[in-house]
Amino acid sequence: MILPSYDFGPKGEEHSPRLADWRFGVTVCIAALCENRDKVVLVSDTKVSFGDFSADMAVLKMESVFHRWMTLFAGEDVDHIPFILSRTRSLLSAIRKRKGATVTPQQVASSLQRAYEERLEAQIEAKVLRRYGYTIKSFRDEGKKKRTASVYNSLCSKIASVKLSLKFLVAGFDVKNKGHIIVGGGEESPTDYTSLGFWAIGSGAEAALSSLIYHRERQHIGSARSVEECSYVACASKFMSESARDVGKYTTAATFSMIDGFHTIMTNPIRVIWENEGAPSLPKNIEERVKPHIVTPERAGEIAQEAVNYFKQLESQRSEGQQ
Repeated sequence: MILPSYDFGPKGEEHSPRLADWRFGVTVCIAALCENRDKVVLVSDTKVSFGDFSADMAVLKMESVFHRWMTLFAGEDVDHIPFILSRTRSLLSAIRKRKGATVTPQQVASSLQRAYEERLEAQIEAKVLRRYGYTIKSFRDEGKKKRTASVYNSLCSKIASVKLSLKFLVAGFDVKNKGHIIVGGGEESPTDYTSLGFWAIGSGAEAALSSLIYHRERQHIGSARSVEECSYVACASKFMSESARDVGKYTTAATFSMIDGFHTIMTNPIRVIWENEGAPSLPKNIEERVKPHIVTPERAGEIAQEAVNYFKQLESQRSEGQQ
């Protein structure tokens, strides 16, 4: 599990329940390749929406799919994510056991999509077909023969209305340890964004992609750029996406590679640079300035605890001053 980097609220509260604890919409996730595709940068907000309400600093949107592969996710039907990811892992485990080799990006994409479609079919059976004594297969085979045209068409309409609002942004490494980015879920086939080198999903994706493309045109981001530049641009694009109503201000970010493992990106210092110098351009000497803020998960935990202790001390001093 990645130890996330947090922006802290007024009292420095730290909060990271798993997404499986919620069943509400989540908003923006970004993945980008760098260091000649040797590393991946992953960035997301931590907000969930409750229709007319929302909560920031609520969830961690990064999850392991399989060895070498991570996913970020966005959508409304997040209560289905544990089932889809569990089934994806089972399918990939079977492939690796059968073929005795590292799974390919194509196998990851197809397994995730199959797991998504199986979950959708399970929902169709539960919500529509079970009360009529059908499974998906039996309805396909017998429904038109055994039901009147009006009843059959009505059931088809109900089936079409059952959807899962979920997207998965998957990033990981092939057998040569080169990074890939894939988007799966939804009604479309999986899409490979490896050649582009980045992508974003969620309600804030349009604003994030606009920022990413702006920097791509100026060669600030791309598979050949440094992890520091990529980290800054990915975080800056997430900050830009906060203009979308559902995107939270709190941010979690990490780098991922087969050589170095996970490193947490401390987003608070990057936000300060961005707000003071970088919106929308790339600040000077950004590599040297970002490098100290990409740390091990252990160091990130120490920094987080130091921040919590600092805010507790301030609160204690404030309370003593009021007595």
